[in-house]
Amino acid sequence: MPPRAATDTPTVLFMGELGQRKGTWDLVQAIPHVLAAVPGARFRFGGNGDEARLRQEIAALGIEASVDVLGWVGMDKKKAAYDSADIYCLPSYQEGLPMSILEAMGSGLPCVSTPIAGIPEAVRDQETGLLVDPGDVPALTAALTRLCADPGLRRRMGTAGRRFAEERFDVDHVVLQLRDIWDDVLQSANRS
Repeated sequence: MPPRAATDTPTVLFMGELGQRKGTWDLVQAIPHVLAAVPGARFRFGGNGDEARLRQEIAALGIEASVDVLGWVGMDKKKAAYDSADIYCLPSYQEGLPMSILEAMGSGLPCVSTPIAGIPEAVRDQETGLLVDPGDVPALTAALTRLCADPGLRRRMGTAGRRFAEERFDVDHVVLQLRDIWDDVLQSANRS
């Protein structure tokens, strides 16, 4: 995959259920502050959930010109959504290991997320992305502003994330890990 071109208008992508659990409202609250520092930034929200509230919050903050609400993004359009972004953001409060983060990393995007559950297994803070505490809108704003303002950092973190995702979460690698686990289980059962 060729390096993502630096643009004057970085795009931040959110994909997931629109609501509190995924940190949607925190991201919306951060947008005006990011735009004050990086006026050309764009934000795109893909997913199901409380789209009506999302549109109300965007309108109340007067940021409609900088935000696209995509609605549900099916498999046929998902790759295009990742390919058109520069940064992936999922400021979740509750997760396992989100598939959207792995998809974003596989697309070469640096990720801004939270250090909960399995997320730090994929998003290595300061290496493949930036981690902020759930609900910390000022820290979320700072992380997004930093990446929006620095195309070189985006490229380095995105490249590192893609490499890490390929090495750690590639299907062939995961199958080998599962085989090893089952071998251990079977050997343990045979010894009993």
